[in-house]
Amino acid sequence: FLLLQWAFYAVAFRHGQIWYWHSSLYVAALLVATACDPLRAWLDARAAAIRTPRGVAALALLLALAVTWFTLGPLRPARPIAVSASVAAAPAAPDPLRLVPDGATLGAFDSGRLGWEEPRLVVVNLDGLVNNAAFRALRDRRIGDWMLGQRIEWFYANDVVVRRFAPFGLGAWLDRARPIARSATGVVLYRLR
Repeated sequence: FLLLQWAFYAVAFRHGQIWYWHSSLYVAALLVATACDPLRAWLDARAAAIRTPRGVAALALLLALAVTWFTLGPLRPARPIAVSASVAAAPAAPDPLRLVPDGATLGAFDSGRLGWEEPRLVVVNLDGLVNNAAFRALRDRRIGDWMLGQRIEWFYANDVVVRRFAPFGLGAWLDRARPIARSATGVVLYRLR
């Protein structure tokens, strides 16, 4: 079962799923439920009439893995992702975040790791998962205006993320910014003009 859970993580990560851990909670719960004898005994006492063979859980997990594989889309886009001319012209930097001064406010989607790795910066999570104000701005399709109101002067994201959040008003902030540098992995650092 641990091998199957690892495979699930690997498939989700390989497909570039950012929040792959949501469904991994179900996988972990299934692992506990199938491996925990007291829980199994309790369930057997409650549902004596329902008997499932021991391999059904493993089969269900394999099926979930297969469904995950086929529903996440291709590993590589069918056509290359177009990069704007200004982003393509941004100079490459080994670590663009070193260009951000200490204490500056940096906005980022999927920013949990950044907040941990860059304690010298004020990192604002923009994806709305842990930031209720950002969630409301995304819901109202005005995330860019909200970023301006919060005085977020730096922004760190790749083109895929920028495109994903463009319909939510990100352009209002990007129209007032310019790309400063890009990492070797294609993540771009923007700064307000």
